[in-house]
This record gives sequence, structure tokens and C-alpha cells, in this order.
Amino acid sequence: MKRFLVLFLAFSSFAAAQKPTGGRWTDWQPFMGKWQATGEGDPGQALGEFSFQPELQGAVLARHSYAEYHASKDKPAYRHDDLMLIYSDPSSNSLRADYWDYEGHIIHYKVELSSEKLVFRTDEAIPGPQFRITARYAAADSVDDFIRQQMKEKHIPGAVLIELKDGKIVKEQAYGVANAELNVPMRTDNVFLVASVTKVFVTTGVFLLIQDGKLHLDDKITQIVPGLPASWSDITVLNCLSHTSGIPEIVRYRSGGFQWLASTQEEALKLLSSIPLEHKPGEKSGYNGTEFLIIKMIVEKVSGMRLQDFLAKRIFAPLGLESARYGDTLDIIPNRVSFYTSYTPLVDRSVAFDRWDELLVSDSKIWNYRVPYPEWLYGAAGLNISALDLAKFDAALTQGKLLNKRLLEQMWTPYRLTNGEMGRFTAGWMTRMWNGHKLVFHLGGDLVIYARLPDEGISVIWLTNLDPSNPYDVMSGILQRDSH
Repeated sequence: MKRFLVLFLAFSSFAAAQKPTGGRWTDWQPFMGKWQATGEGDPGQALGEFSFQPELQGAVLARHSYAEYHASKDKPAYRHDDLMLIYSDPSSNSLRADYWDYEGHIIHYKVELSSEKLVFRTDEAIPGPQFRITARYAAADSVDDFIRQQMKEKHIPGAVLIELKDGKIVKEQAYGVANAELNVPMRTDNVFLVASVTKVFVTTGVFLLIQDGKLHLDDKITQIVPGLPASWSDITVLNCLSHTSGIPEIVRYRSGGFQWLASTQEEALKLLSSIPLEHKPGEKSGYNGTEFLIIKMIVEKVSGMRLQDFLAKRIFAPLGLESARYGDTLDIIPNRVSFYTSYTPLVDRSVAFDRWDELLVSDSKIWNYRVPYPEWLYGAAGLNISALDLAKFDAALTQGKLLNKRLLEQMWTPYRLTNGEMGRFTAGWMTRMWNGHKLVFHLGGDLVIYARLPDEGISVIWLTNLDPSNPYDVMSGILQRDSH
């Protein structure tokens, strides 16, 4: 008896790739995405879903699925689990799939891939039930087309996109590779070093202390942390969060990568105390990583814990952000992607960072990228997290699980300078108008971006493993295409 099951692609899909030419095929993009299925026949009508996931460094593609069967006269409702592995068969130069389920069934399929559909068909020469599964592709996704073009132009090895509406994921997609040397396909649960997007989490930690009644935005930092220079006596917590304090920057960019002008927190404070303020508090706004050293010290003083422990207790653990942890590219972080740069190395194999306007970006090559972060700068950078966990954090903000509405509005309000003009930052976030809508966001180096249109309930998480990759423009292009 033959059974026929028709499957329709639920989210975005890709044009079909060429058939494999050898025993190892890693161009699995045509299969990626979430699929929803309905079927008729024995054992009855079924509703199910499945997704594909590259395994064994892309050598095979695993399909994990389940189907929920409605109760019938003869059987109660039950759930059916199974596993399918898709691989390239070198003996026939074709794609094959092997299927197992919890009842002990084993089915072998031929896989036929075309520009219009994907067909799994049992070999009629093998005795037993005959099956055919047909998957039809949805219409082309303009966002995916745009992203593929951007990745091609910028030589971005891999990326993950998640879009949310009112705290719910509406698009989740991985692109390219997590490791270019081993050709490991990107996954949506891969972990990224998100650089200065760390500040969003640290700022949320500050507002949790405000919500607890233990801290206020207008508190003077010298009254919280002992030993700070007397010349800082007018600087508030909000000045540090909004980059309006006037505290000098001691993070510099030198040949060989990022350099810090101090090795320890004590050294940094000693150096800072010898340098005058760059302007009066609240007079100007200018991006500054050193201010978040002070924010780190404030959180630790008020909470009585190390910053990373406080964030783990109040944010990571309650929200189930299992991938969130601190560490730089020298640390071993499970499931983390490899990082690359298109900045051209000098003759001594270092990358020139001392003059941003003189950087030479290759239009054809990329190199391995190393970014060290000392622990004393964990207030500014150093967090690793997956896009999926960042989406959980975003949903928690939207749903009021972390901060109440009043504090969220306060966090996303641009700082007004002493001359009456609006600054470039809110409390811990960058801000600007996008197509007439208020946008709050944060860049992480030139690799990643996390952005929200709070009045519209829209969020975009775009993480890449290439610096520079101009994530703001890619994010803007994604929003532009979504609005059409």
C-alpha cells in the first residue's frame, strides 16, 4: 500500500542547489527552515512539524520530527517521534535518506531535489511498504535574498537573523558557516561574542537595582564608589550610562588590535585620576567604553557580587539563557562561532587599528580575528550569547518580566544635554529615528546589532562572524523590506 504525505514550507526557503558531486556535500541550505506537515492514511490524519539540522560538521543533515495523531475509534491520541539522516551516497552520486522511529521502523529513501520541490521516495526494489514525501517551496523571501547578497558582497562567512514582533519570533534563520576553515554550517543556537551589546545587559542590571530601590539614576557616582577622583563629584549614574560624563576614554586602537592603556582595574583608575575630564557632565555626548568600567563598579558595590555573577543570578538564570557567559576569543566557549576580519594585516601579520580612517579593508579576503577583553572591562564588553537566547531576553523586556513599563520608557529616553539638545544615547542604548520611528539599538563592534522599534513592538537580532560587516545598514535593509 502506498502512502502520500504532502509538506509545505512554513518559513523562508532557498532555491535548490546542484546535486552532490562526491561523497561529502555540505550545501544544505535548500533544506533549512521549519516545515509543517499534514497527512492522510494509516494510522490516520496527522499534524506535525520538523526541521533540518547539519550534523557531523555538515557531513549529514538530520531531520528531527514529531507528529501528533488525533484520537480515533480504535486508538487514543498519541505522539510519534522519528529521525531521518540525509547524506550523499558516493556510489550513486545521489542524495539518500535513512529513517528510524521509536517503533523500530527503518525506511530508506531516495532524495530528489529540484527548483520546485523536494521528494523522498522509497526504493521500489526493496520489499516493504512504499512511501513518498513531497515538500514544496514557498515563495522567495526578499529578506533572505537581501541577506545573501549582503553576505556575498561583504564576504561574511556566517550569520544568524531573528526577528520578533511583540516578543514572539516571526523569523529565525541561520546563514552560511560558523567556521570557514572546517565548513561547519551556521546554526541558530550558535554562540557569538557580542562585544558592546554587553552594555544592554549591564544597563538592564542597573535598572533592576533601581527597580529594587537600591539605586537611582541621579545618584552621584563618587557617593557610591569610594576612591573616585574628587573632580568627578558631579557625575551621575545616568551620565555614565548615556555617555555624557566627560570621563576620558582609556581604550585605544593600536597596531595588532584593541589595546587597553591599563592592565588592571586599579591601574585604570589610577590613570583616569591623572587625566582631566573632557567636558562638564551633561554637556556633550560621545561614545565611551571606560564609563562602563564605572558602571561595573557601581553594580558590584550595590549588589555585593561580581558583575557577571549578578547578571547570571538576575537575568541569565531566570530567563534560561544557557549560552550567556563572559569570555573573549582566548577562552573556550562551547558552540561559539569562529571570528574573521577583512581588515588587511600588515607585513608583521598584525591588523592596523591606530587610525580608523586609514584602515584597508580587503574586497576579496578574510583572516582569523582575535579580540581580547580584560575582566575589568566586562561592563563594556565580553558577553557571549546565542541569537536564540538574545531573543528570549528581548521577549522578557517586551513582556515586562524584567523591568516595569515606566523603567523601560526611562531606559529608552534620549538624554537631554545641558544646551537643550538631545544626545546620541539613552541610558545604555544608542538611539536615532528610523523612517519616522524611534529606534533604540546597540552595535557590537562592527559584527553584530540588536535593535528595537519599541513603539511598534519590532525587534531585530543580526549576528555575524565578520568585522567589519556594517550590521546597522544590514539591519536597516531588513526592516525596510519587512515594511513593504
